[in-house]
Amino acid sequence: MSTHFGWKASYVFLLVLAAVVYLIMTLYFQETLPPENRRRDSVLKSYHHVMSNRQFQGYLISLIAIFSGISVFEAAAGVLLGSTLGLSATTVSLLFVLPLPGFMLGSWLSSVIEQKLSASKSLMIGSVVLLAGALTVFVPGYFVNVTVETLIGGAFIYFTGAGILFPAATTGAISPFPRHAGTAGAVMGGVQNMSAGLFTLLAAQMNVNNQFSLGAILLAMAIVSGVGLMLCRRKNIAPDVPVIV
Repeated sequence: MSTHFGWKASYVFLLVLAAVVYLIMTLYFQETLPPENRRRDSVLKSYHHVMSNRQFQGYLISLIAIFSGISVFEAAAGVLLGSTLGLSATTVSLLFVLPLPGFMLGSWLSSVIEQKLSASKSLMIGSVVLLAGALTVFVPGYFVNVTVETLIGGAFIYFTGAGILFPAATTGAISPFPRHAGTAGAVMGGVQNMSAGLFTLLAAQMNVNNQFSLGAILLAMAIVSGVGLMLCRRKNIAPDVPVIV
């Protein structure tokens, strides 16, 4: 789109896409929760109820770290591939597509691992794969500037680990809240996206202009994700009782 219609075309496309999604959700999506089961609790108290849960906190930290790593990669890789290696916008776009099947592969593997083993095994395997992807970018970056093979290959492995972790961690975060699943999902999605945006802004201020810097950030995010999952081992799950207003 940038090659044929200019750099503004991508933003026009996103605007049109957002408008179409909004119309589809407005016209065709209906409330599925029966009226008798709907709650009218205070938003702040509901948020506090969700955020004070140790299990939710641990999984949220993990999800923030994973998504932040993906966001930083998407922001920095284009600069490395385009400015540093001098690749065309079309080539950069094609290379950006390559790691995405890794996420889909990871999502499929997550369900397979959970069915054959357990959710905890899925989290453990996902963490190992995530760390391996970060190291694939980090270690070669320490010795050389940028290589397409290790940058995109490492991203594919990192995205695969993220795909394994995302479903398992999301389920683990929401599972303690059968009465506040909507609130938990809203908090999780909102905090996750805002935090990823802040980390991307921080990475931009750090001037991530080589593979080593990007690999270091991915490695740090993989470690933080593991720390978040370790917090879940010391569960402090309060029963999901109605919030008294």
